[in-house]
Amino acid sequence: MRRAASCALGSIAEIKMHYSVITEQQVAARWTVRLKTMRRWRHDKVGPT
Repeated sequence: MRRAASCALGSIAEIKMHYSVITEQQVAARWTVRLKTMRRWRHDKVGPT
């Protein structure tokens, strides 16, 4: 039986994480802003404060 390689944080199996991905439409709805506004913020390199 092979062992997983170790690192400072533990085995590789312990490091794997899953992040949910949401669309820009979902973010706009969550923040109650228009999609066009979010795209402008991204273009202007600004955001909500």
